[in-house]
Amino acid sequence: MRIEQLIAKDEQVNILYISCYPQNYFSEIISKLPQSTSQPAQKFNKLIVDGLKYNNVDVSVLITHDILNQNYSHSIQVDDGINYFFMPNVTDKRLQYICSKKNINKFLRAWFIENPNCTVILDFLKPYAFYVAKAAKGKKIVAIITDLPEHLLDKPNGLLQRAKYVVRTKRYQKIIEYATHFVFLTEQMNVRLNQRNKPYCIIEGLVDANMENIHNNCSKRLSKVICLYSGDLSAKYGLDLLVSAFINCQRDDWELHLYGNGDYVNEIKMQCEKYSSIKYFGIVQNEIVVHKQMEATVLINPRPTHKEFAKYSFPSKNMEYMASGRPVITTKLPGMPEEYKEYVYLIEDESISGIETVITEVMSKSPEKLTAFGERAKEFVLQNKNNHRQTAKIISLIDETRKE
Repeated sequence: MRIEQLIAKDEQVNILYISCYPQNYFSEIISKLPQSTSQPAQKFNKLIVDGLKYNNVDVSVLITHDILNQNYSHSIQVDDGINYFFMPNVTDKRLQYICSKKNINKFLRAWFIENPNCTVILDFLKPYAFYVAKAAKGKKIVAIITDLPEHLLDKPNGLLQRAKYVVRTKRYQKIIEYATHFVFLTEQMNVRLNQRNKPYCIIEGLVDANMENIHNNCSKRLSKVICLYSGDLSAKYGLDLLVSAFINCQRDDWELHLYGNGDYVNEIKMQCEKYSSIKYFGIVQNEIVVHKQMEATVLINPRPTHKEFAKYSFPSKNMEYMASGRPVITTKLPGMPEEYKEYVYLIEDESISGIETVITEVMSKSPEKLTAFGERAKEFVLQNKNNHRQTAKIISLIDETRKE
């Protein structure tokens, strides 16, 4: 099918979003290739797309990389009234970049002819984002940047790796150059990256507005006292300290439940063999994780604050945690706005003993106190940080500059 045939002549699209997947398609990815893509990124982007649609914006989604299918022609899926356009894929990795560049250019040329006033909203981290930004140069491009470029790439070893590092770094810098607007997670990120003072807004995170209709049934909570962590199980995010701190608590009726993947998983598995209180559940679909969060006693994020990357991020898991209605223990992240701090239990001392102290103090509180605390946090994020309200900020950002 020719790309021109996929775009309805009378369709006036305001926003082309790059990118997230249709939810059924993403569920298939997780079931077949659980480590091939990021569930937090999918959830973050899908919530933005759904929020734009809720706010009466015409939005379509361009998927630059079809993971499951080797399609040699463009295809389209419709999900909740949103058109998802898939770029062709090839099996030969040597040809993927060449073909992707060609297909993206072809799609966008046709798209802009049919939709001359379209705004492109671009997830900075998506495959081939540079090709999209370059092809859309001159149009209104809103770049969503959730991490600093230097934090996205491993330190290169060897000549080839160094060459790839240079190329990728330059491409990230070019996306920033081509962008006309920005969405950042923290104000520190704006200071660091927005050297030309382009229009921007801060969206530290967002939660699913539909969680308001999902009630946390305390009667279904497990008999065990459970501290739960979900996400990247890497030592740099404080997982080594968390596991050690929990072991030191030495309570027979307490358990630490861990979901996700990362460089600390092998060590976690070893600790599971030694301590029955440590439970590792691997990679599961986000819907299951959210359900388990609602069953837990407390939810925890031990992300160290002294690391450089901590200044430029606000973990999406904190938002998801709070929306569950269960109390949250977290470090005092530099990028966390003051308004959040009365709704979470803070780790002031990030040593093993400091984390142990907070876990013991919080998990020893009565179920009634913990439930009340968690419900207050849920009410706060659902009223102020749901995806309908947060995406309205992006719409306002675009509208304000359009009217100038």
